[in-house]
Amino acid sequence: MAHDLLETAAVTTDPVERQRLLDEVVLLNADVAESVASRYRGRGIPTDDLRQVAYEGLVKAVHRFDPARRHDFLSFAVPTIRGEVQRYFRDQGWTVRPPRRIQDLQWRLHRAIEELSQDLGREPN
Repeated sequence: MAHDLLETAAVTTDPVERQRLLDEVVLLNADVAESVASRYRGRGIPTDDLRQVAYEGLVKAVHRFDPARRHDFLSFAVPTIRGEVQRYFRDQGWTVRPPRRIQDLQWRLHRAIEELSQDLGREPN
């Protein structure tokens, strides 16, 4: 069904009709975006944000899909949606986790600073 709508949208000259067809494809495949977003829940990003990014990926997939080159819309849409979600994680959640040895050294340094501060009555320099 989505493929037929996308084929019709590709040859439609009326921009309003084309947009209506593309919107319909998005609505028909909203559950795909939901499914992809659900795979990334519980990883520190709010669920609503994940859903929004997944829907953005779906809209991009609908607009970029070329029915003349691809046989199956979902085989194009799912990786596109997943890529958008993963890109969002890279942009929002990028942190550097230092090695355990560095974490231990940092903890020992913090403790030493606290002890010196108590002994000296001021921050050590």
